Amino acid sequence: MEDCKPQYARLLTPSLLILLVTVSAILCSFGRLTSRPSETLIGVMLCAACLGALRPVIVRRTPAAGAVPGAAFTGRAFLLSAGALALLFIAVSWRTGKNVYRPTDIAPAYSAAQKVLSVKKARYGSRAVAEELPDPDSKNLGAGRSLVYVPAGVTLGAGDTVHIDDTPRPITPSDIEASAYKRGLARLGIGRVYYPSGDRLWLIREGDGSMKNRLRLSLEKSINALFPADTARLLKSLYFGDKNYMDKLTLERYRLAGVMHVLAASGLHVGIIASIPLLLLAPLRVDRRIILTLGVAAAALYLYITDMPVSLMRAFIMFALYGILSVLSIGRSALNTLFLSGALILLMFPDELYGMGFQLSFGATLGILLFHRTFLAMLAGSPRFVGNAMALTLSAQTIVFPVLYFHIGEVNLAGFISNLLVVPAVGLTLVASLGTLAVSPFSGALAAAGRLITHGAATAGSAVAGLMAGAGLHFAAPPAGALLLPYLCYLAPLLPFGLPARARLALLSLSLAAALAVLVHSRPSLPEHADFPVIGGHVHILARADHALVYGSIASIADARDLADHLEENGVATLQLCIPNADFKNLISFGYLVKASTVTGCVLDAGYTFSRAMTDFMEHLGRDSVRPDIRPLNRRLSDNELRGLCETLFRPPGKMSPRLKVSSPAAGFPFLSKLFPGWSGHSSAEKQALSEP
Repeated sequence: MEDCKPQYARLLTPSLLILLVTVSAILCSFGRLTSRPSETLIGVMLCAACLGALRPVIVRRTPAAGAVPGAAFTGRAFLLSAGALALLFIAVSWRTGKNVYRPTDIAPAYSAAQKVLSVKKARYGSRAVAEELPDPDSKNLGAGRSLVYVPAGVTLGAGDTVHIDDTPRPITPSDIEASAYKRGLARLGIGRVYYPSGDRLWLIREGDGSMKNRLRLSLEKSINALFPADTARLLKSLYFGDKNYMDKLTLERYRLAGVMHVLAASGLHVGIIASIPLLLLAPLRVDRRIILTLGVAAAALYLYITDMPVSLMRAFIMFALYGILSVLSIGRSALNTLFLSGALILLMFPDELYGMGFQLSFGATLGILLFHRTFLAMLAGSPRFVGNAMALTLSAQTIVFPVLYFHIGEVNLAGFISNLLVVPAVGLTLVASLGTLAVSPFSGALAAAGRLITHGAATAGSAVAGLMAGAGLHFAAPPAGALLLPYLCYLAPLLPFGLPARARLALLSLSLAAALAVLVHSRPSLPEHADFPVIGGHVHILARADHALVYGSIASIADARDLADHLEENGVATLQLCIPNADFKNLISFGYLVKASTVTGCVLDAGYTFSRAMTDFMEHLGRDSVRPDIRPLNRRLSDNELRGLCETLFRPPGKMSPRLKVSSPAAGFPFLSKLFPGWSGHSSAEKQALSEP
């Protein structure tokens, strides 16, 4: 198949070897320091593959076109290249291992004084990484890193010095062995976790502040003043790379429609920002190198004001490398820039190798660079816009599908359609909003027109996402073997065989049809009325389609976690809560449900009492724009009365497709569990963090 042969040949580049050695060094280092022999084994295998690919790369890179290098030249080049890669391996291993937390590194004493290194906002608070300062009253010399779960209402910034009057929870060797979440913290050098309440966390000294915060605040004010609330939330998510600005119900619709990626700051956003100097200066015939330099500067400013997500860093580094090579008139290759950007990010942040965001971002880009032309040739008979958009989605899914499958156990077929409309709508929203912000100080009429276009594009994109979310094309991942054959059919047209275009298109269509049949057949559902056992009794569940109402008492977070998993496994996407007994334990447990699920309504018994648990619960509801309905509730109801009350309170928010999960998509591949002990396939660090008090 001529369409894909050149793409595969282009993989053999020195930058690929650099990336493979970087990944190998990270796996070997982390595997050794966290007692994960499987990771070390994979790292050694990558090293061997790198050495095996070294000679073909040298031969292919011979300066004289068509010449075959002699044995002496090849031997010298091999030894020099192998030595350079060995030095790179040593440097990356040292860089990776120097900050890894080991339980014996920090003395039992701890310092209450902490300097905040970074802060990441979350929906229900924020998470700060802090470094302990030396404490003259204890034996602790400081320098240990801690993770602080900052409660809502407390604002911290990088550089602040805080005092935490709370006992931390240390990360133990058994935690590192058993928990992927705690293992991830250890890779970051974090040895303790704090969960202080607002009255146990004091700001001792405020940091210098930053230009970044001032720029963001100014931009937020301008967006809020110019655009309607829903559009403003979408724009802030796009500008700052932070989806927490949007409400959970809208996020759920984008997610079920398979277009969540458009909300992540990535290549689309970098391309739009970097094109601004081109649009302004190209008509003036400014030198191309100056325009590229200004484009890189504009993209750098955009990266600076965001939370620097991996997808945006990858896109920026690729564009910056492309710009530098263009200015220096050096040969450019998209694969080269992708591999080099991956190596640079991993060198700066080695733990990103394990993150789903890194794997999705680089996997999708690699799939597009390798397979886009092949899929485009298969769709040659379709309109150019449709064929190109479909080819982008199909090529990205070659790698995105297995990453999502094994991380979170989900398969989404809606994205093949929704990407055709939502991506252009979001792109137009971003472009129109930038134009509106630019002209608003000078012309109210132009700003009003821009606001109308921006709001219309945003509304259209959200409407398509909502429509596709209700199409029922978001599925659980069945056991791995069930989708193996459809996935192989999906990949078959990409193999370098001389298949005609129609045969390749037929294989692709067959794979999608077979996958849809398997997924629809395996879709579970809840009975309309059901009871779920909890400590001390049960809760009643009324479920219809993808919405459920939960009535009763839950006295433990473990029960709340089990209930959330049960609802998720059975296709519940949105949830109502009805709490007849609003005591401390119930509110803590239902608070977990609020954080773990998309709650659209809550009924509370009027006999509640004020407490810290009630305050926290109300804050969680308020963050999701849920106004509780407070009314007297009878705690002793017959089964018929309970069912009647649930029917009366049941209020679905609108049609959406099920969000489904199963126990482990690795069930079809037992060797995965042996290779990665304790790995469940789609365990989530965020889910574990939600269950912490």
